[in-house]
Amino acid sequence: MSEPLEVRVSLDPHAFAPPAYQTEHAAGLDVFAHEPNVPGELLQLQNVVLTPHLGSATRQTREAMTRIVVDNILAFERGDALLTPVTV
Repeated sequence: MSEPLEVRVSLDPHAFAPPAYQTEHAAGLDVFAHEPNVPGELLQLQNVVLTPHLGSATRQTREAMTRIVVDNILAFERGDALLTPVTV
């Protein structure tokens, strides 16, 4: 058996339509284009595991996310440009 491979990409859900993905390969997906709505095609596949955003659930990642929030707040209070501005 080969080692698992982690690949982070944005996928077209229609790319998983049978029979294209009825192989020995499998996928674990944790990000979807229109969350929380998961494409029905993915729910039917036996070789795909769907999870909520577990990819960011590490201590290091959460610390980095917290640091960005704090740095944005401090920049805002100083009148500086935000590190990660959001436009609406």
